[in-house]
Amino acid sequence: MPLINSVNVIGHGLLAISGQITGQNLTINGLAKSTYGVYAMAGGQIHLQGDLNIDMGSPERVAMATQHDDGYAPGVIEAD
Repeated sequence: MPLINSVNVIGHGLLAISGQITGQNLTINGLAKSTYGVYAMAGGQIHLQGDLNIDMGSPERVAMATQHDDGYAPGVIEAD
């Protein structure tokens, strides 16, 4: 099981920027404050299916987020 431990940069388990990601039966573990589990922006789309476990180590950290930037479609995250 991969662990995300970013130092001096923002780390992402899954990051979609103007593209598409489809994942099935995933586990994402984030260890650092500057880590996001699942992030979509600038029209990026993330489609998640099956069992999903996101553990960021603290409720203060970001498990899933989208961002809207002017001039781009909003990011989309779907979980099924």
